[in-house]
Amino acid sequence: MEVNTIFINNQNKKSMKKQLLFIASLFTAFSLSAQQIENPGFESWETDENEIEIPSGHWFSISECLSPTFCIIFPNKAEGHTGFGAKIQAQGIPASAAPLAYSGPFTSKPTKLTFWYQSTKPVTAFAILSKGEPFTEDAAEEAIGFGGSELEPASAFTKIEIPITYKNEDATDSIGIGFTFGEQELSTEDYFIIDDVELSYEVTGLSNQQMAQIIGSNVVTSSLNLKESVEELNVYNTSGLQVLNAANIQIVDFSRLPEGLYMVTLKKGIQ
Repeated sequence: MEVNTIFINNQNKKSMKKQLLFIASLFTAFSLSAQQIENPGFESWETDENEIEIPSGHWFSISECLSPTFCIIFPNKAEGHTGFGAKIQAQGIPASAAPLAYSGPFTSKPTKLTFWYQSTKPVTAFAILSKGEPFTEDAAEEAIGFGGSELEPASAFTKIEIPITYKNEDATDSIGIGFTFGEQELSTEDYFIIDDVELSYEVTGLSNQQMAQIIGSNVVTSSLNLKESVEELNVYNTSGLQVLNAANIQIVDFSRLPEGLYMVTLKKGIQ
């Protein structure tokens, strides 16, 4: 994350000066461009028409049964990295694939897919950002954004981050996230557990020019008059203690703060 600094003199009525150190970070506002998937930690479950418990939201599993002994089951609740996780386990021999997937409407463009997993066999994980249905035969080739990785077996929960790249600036309207054993042969002892699925977004720092545009003059009296409203403002003293916090504000009252050096963080969404 890029961090920029600017020094501001705060001048009180007695003309005594104090310096305020402003370290402002410009974050992508979640309300504007950081959409998240539903039920990412698998804490919410529901019962389907077949009386099978499945994770709520847009999660699903393709359950394929060729006979009572050749079957792939729906995900089960399991102990996850935090709380519940979704566990896929083969039932019957032979079995293959055993996927867990998410498919739903989505309009933002994350840069990473992050999750925790545990598995007895290699697992393929991927994310597809597209216009229309993400799980088609040519989805990966036609995707606006795609990220994927082959994961090694893991006996303990392991955190994975998969970068997502985009081939153009087109808007998206759907996302597909998948976890699968692929075509390898499985036994009834083989399984994987997925938990805490998240999407990450890039953080952009304020340039010096943007800082000047928002803060304005470097002379402050009893209040700081920002040129633009910010979503959040926090003020810290040199000991790292928070001394002021405000949300959706443009004029900040510093009159009650003693003379000294302060660090101020600003949070502002990109328009």
